[in-house]
Amino acid sequence: MREEHVRRNILVPLAVVFVLLLGLWIYALYRIEYNEIGRSTQRRAERVEKLFQMEQVDDAKTLHAVVDLLQYDKELQSLWLAKDRDALFKYVELFFHELRSRYRVTHFAFCDIDRTCFLRVHKPERYGDEIKRYTMLQAQEKYTNTEGMELGALGMFTLRIVHPWMIDGKLAGYIELGEEIERITQKLHDIVDVNLLVMIDKSYLDRSGWEEGMKTMGRDANWDQFADHVLVDSTMENVPWQLRDEIYHHITRGNGQNNMQFLSKDKTYEIHFIKLTDAGGNNVGNMASICDITAEVAALKSFSVILISASTALVVCIIGMFYIYLGRIGKELVESREEIVTEEENLEKIFNAAPVGMLLLDEHANVLQINDVVKKMVSMDTVIDGTQQPGNILCCIHSVEDPKGCGYGETCANCPFRQTIMKVIKEGHSFHDVEILAKLTLDGKEVSCWLSVSAEPVNMNGKRRVVVAMNNITARKQAEQQLIEAMEHSELLYRVVPSGIFTMDKDGMITSCNETFEEITGFKEIELLGKKCSEFALEPCSHGCDLFSDDTPKPITAREAQIQRKDGTIVNILKNADLLRDEAGNVIGGIESFEDITEVKKAQDRAREAVEAKSRFVSTASHELRTPLTAIKEGINLVYSGMTGELNDEQKEFLEIAKRNVDRLARLINNVLDFQKISAGRMNFVIKPNNINEVVKQIEETMQPWVRDKGLKLEVELDEHIEEFGFDSDKIIQVLTNLVNNAIKFTDHGKIKLSTIKEGKKAVVSVEDTGLGIKYENIPKLFREFQQFETADHNRKTGGTGLGLAICKKIIEGHNGKIWATSEFGVGTTFCFQLPMEDVSCQIKY
Repeated sequence: MREEHVRRNILVPLAVVFVLLLGLWIYALYRIEYNEIGRSTQRRAERVEKLFQMEQVDDAKTLHAVVDLLQYDKELQSLWLAKDRDALFKYVELFFHELRSRYRVTHFAFCDIDRTCFLRVHKPERYGDEIKRYTMLQAQEKYTNTEGMELGALGMFTLRIVHPWMIDGKLAGYIELGEEIERITQKLHDIVDVNLLVMIDKSYLDRSGWEEGMKTMGRDANWDQFADHVLVDSTMENVPWQLRDEIYHHITRGNGQNNMQFLSKDKTYEIHFIKLTDAGGNNVGNMASICDITAEVAALKSFSVILISASTALVVCIIGMFYIYLGRIGKELVESREEIVTEEENLEKIFNAAPVGMLLLDEHANVLQINDVVKKMVSMDTVIDGTQQPGNILCCIHSVEDPKGCGYGETCANCPFRQTIMKVIKEGHSFHDVEILAKLTLDGKEVSCWLSVSAEPVNMNGKRRVVVAMNNITARKQAEQQLIEAMEHSELLYRVVPSGIFTMDKDGMITSCNETFEEITGFKEIELLGKKCSEFALEPCSHGCDLFSDDTPKPITAREAQIQRKDGTIVNILKNADLLRDEAGNVIGGIESFEDITEVKKAQDRAREAVEAKSRFVSTASHELRTPLTAIKEGINLVYSGMTGELNDEQKEFLEIAKRNVDRLARLINNVLDFQKISAGRMNFVIKPNNINEVVKQIEETMQPWVRDKGLKLEVELDEHIEEFGFDSDKIIQVLTNLVNNAIKFTDHGKIKLSTIKEGKKAVVSVEDTGLGIKYENIPKLFREFQQFETADHNRKTGGTGLGLAICKKIIEGHNGKIWATSEFGVGTTFCFQLPMEDVSCQIKY
């Protein structure tokens, strides 16, 4: 080996590895930075969407507050009931101008109970038409205040709120307020520093009305610019036609992606799309958030060029340094090889002088060399030619099963000695002190002997070899076996020490006992020998001993029982018992051990009393907290409603915070009380025939506003074949409300689905979401009290007591049903509960 060979063999692959690693590193850095640019623009788009929703919510609250003020105006009520349109217009005209200037209200109308428009304050000349908008229909159908975004004639969204107008407790009509919100795009552009472009589906617009309205506002009305969309708003003064067309094609292709990138000659744009949905749930268009990332991309490319240049220089320097040092290493290797040759000669001398049997094998397990100990053990003088297997050398009785010798017989496949050798050869791992029972033919006789075998892989002259060391441990194994047999009976007698122990013969007569037995029972051994254990045994042994019964599994372990001491004292014990057998397996008697657990039982009773006292304290404390909390809550609501005087925005903000925390505290107290009632068995269930599908529909109506505010979709799928059956509807509503609330809390995108299905004589109700999901290891802990777990979003704070699901489980089990959950972390969760469909009359369960 020459020094130049060392340099060439190392430097060439090293240079290739360096180049590959640096290339991968530079590419990885480039992708990381490039992806960070994308994430930055994604965060901007998410902020745009969030601010867009927040603006809607704030404006809706303002409009609701205005209507709350209007509907109780006595003069306005009188004019409405008199149906005097002119007088009504004059009365509210100035008020409308004030609303327009202060709150940007653009629509103000009064409608009859049949939805006929009586007066449009913003357009008094138009009236008498029937209002068929979604918000009006929802207010009429659900008899409650409604709100929502609706598309106007100009393709711009209008936030509308409709209030059923109650006069003297009767529905007198509807008051409608609206606000056009085209101002929001410019506001979002100024805040987030992105450009926004809004396109509306033509199918939701009337062409003539749209064109006329756009001309009135002094805007270009190019209806035919796109096939099925129109551009209604843009914060960019001059939108490049290539960018505009690419955005349109992305929207119409419907490929499911909510982002894209657009490259022009001198610009790079990152574009994210936000779907625009009206109050009726219709996707009427899209808003594109356009972020110019030209500067960021250019900076990244410059950084990459600098990094490549610096890395190339670094590689050249490193290779040069290695060239110098490898020359020195090559010289040292040549010297080391000469030393190795000398060491190998010394090792061969040690091999032959070892006090244990030694074998050297090649990669095919052929024996290359043995030492004098092996030769003496097998009385062998044959010359080793490198073709014999270990079994042939050691005279294994199975090596003659096949004419080819060791390794070919049927027994050889399971030979532990051969398996150990082959593992060392194939896996390269060493084995030490493997005990093997070998059957050899020595001096013409078959001999069984125990061998302790160690095998070590070695490399000799670049070839794999195996060194095997053997030591005859037959005498030691025989001594160990004798010791084990001598200790078996003693180990059986003392395995339950320091408990009380006694033995009996197969007729149940006591044959011996230990000192602990005498201390616990008060009887001396002499007093019980030849007698049955009924002398002191009580329950359950008073009905007969079952140790010798074939119906009782043995051994008997951890069974509670009672005995009577000699002085008449009753003692609680925990006992174990088993049969005694002879060498042939015949039953010769029995052995029993026990411990005095009287004080343990007393401690358990004291602990039970303490738990009951704690439960009473928690219940009393929770009830005492409810009364002042109710007064606080009503006081906050009274002040917040404005009945004690007009509030400014800052006061309202602090009152909203107080109100949310009071409501949360009330829920916490209710959860604690419910859990205490259920745990104490004091919660009653009113079981009567109900329709589970109607209960699910109630939940849908109740939770729809919260689902809609979160930007989610609520789906319901009901099995119409489920007939009425007995359950407590209020308790099941409580369970479903908790499950849907959890789904809303942990779902940021997608939908929530409620479904029912009939499975035999059971009804199954499911709540499925596309939220954050639950880790697999946490699912078994879901229904334990005070449990809360990590979500896919580590920054999310869940709040609550951790009792909600535990209460749900207790309620379902109170109906003789069961509840469970399935989930994929980061994908979604499904909660299901099952109720038995029993035809029962009204009853109360406690």
